[in-house]
Amino acid sequence: MKKIFFVIMVLIFFFGCTQKNLDLSDVDRELSMQDETIIYDMQIDDISQKDRRLDSLFLDFPFISQSLKKDFKGHFSLEFYKKHKLSLNAKRVDRVNYSDLEKNFNSIDIIYTKKIWVNQYKQHSNELFVNLCDSYRLSYRQQNILKQWIKNGGIFWIENGLYGIGDDFDILPKKTKDLKFLDFNVSEYIFDTSKEIVFDDIQRVKQLENIKSLKMKVTDKKQINFIIDGSVLISSDTKKLLCLNRYGKGKILSMLPFEFTDLNKDGELLRWKLLDIVKKDVMVDGLKIVAKETVVPKKRVKEKKQQIKEGLCIQLFSTYSYKDALKDIEDSKDYKLSRIENRGKIFTARVGMYSHMRDLKNDFKELKKLYPNAFVRRCIYRESVD
Repeated sequence: MKKIFFVIMVLIFFFGCTQKNLDLSDVDRELSMQDETIIYDMQIDDISQKDRRLDSLFLDFPFISQSLKKDFKGHFSLEFYKKHKLSLNAKRVDRVNYSDLEKNFNSIDIIYTKKIWVNQYKQHSNELFVNLCDSYRLSYRQQNILKQWIKNGGIFWIENGLYGIGDDFDILPKKTKDLKFLDFNVSEYIFDTSKEIVFDDIQRVKQLENIKSLKMKVTDKKQINFIIDGSVLISSDTKKLLCLNRYGKGKILSMLPFEFTDLNKDGELLRWKLLDIVKKDVMVDGLKIVAKETVVPKKRVKEKKQQIKEGLCIQLFSTYSYKDALKDIEDSKDYKLSRIENRGKIFTARVGMYSHMRDLKNDFKELKKLYPNAFVRRCIYRESVD
């Protein structure tokens, strides 16, 4: 009993002494805790954020489906996704800044279509490209920019079609004969009941030989999908399910909107394979459609040198929206090196580059009032110099 009492007294004495030695202000105490629990270097950050990086990979991936699945993590192992470093800039056709695109055709890799409700569809002629663009409210000038972008090497991805209930389709003119998409013929597929359609008996090119079974969900009462006739990559019986066309230096890919979240089907794997095919100029069963082209060397542009600084900074917030970041960082613009840094799809607001904790104490105290989630961390800052 005496021994237990002695141990307890020693612990109380030790704890009391420790507390007396700490004479910190509220800010110092908070910074001290942040230093221990939140400040970390970039290498540790990379390791701890591997799952988040996988999430950002799928922010780009589901653009090629009817319905966005924000919680979709993929079917395969982390090693599989490390092999597929998706570095594509994809934009929905109605969200493209066409003035910027005209200045730099290389700024966007893929432009993709979206669902069109049948009462919004503008069927003016037998030219499907114009009808779709009019439905997206693109001006004549924007349509020409889009066309030139494809010719200069862009990838136009057509997967979604017309949707609605059965009666909605009565407003459409009768099926137009000889429907065209730019220089190509068009096949229409009409589905008039909500159901799941499974394609098990499919024919495909060698590069897609691992694709065994596909499924499509018809979620609306009626839908029409368009396949631009070209080199057939996947078919079932007499139906063309996926075609690829060369248009100038670019490509036009059209396919049915196959489900990609079903673990028992190959919708996800199909899309990874397609991204390899359309982005890399590889041969598909020897088809001329994606034959390798002569690469014209680009003029070397003198790169600006970068001065790299390391130290402590105050991180204010992170967001997926650049527009929100610009708005929210306004309150900190008077602080030195107030900036927005881009990490993949994430925009992070940070302030300063400090050598010591004592240097940032006052700034942190004020910024914490404006940004309650702000914290201190170790940062690397790259500054361009002439």
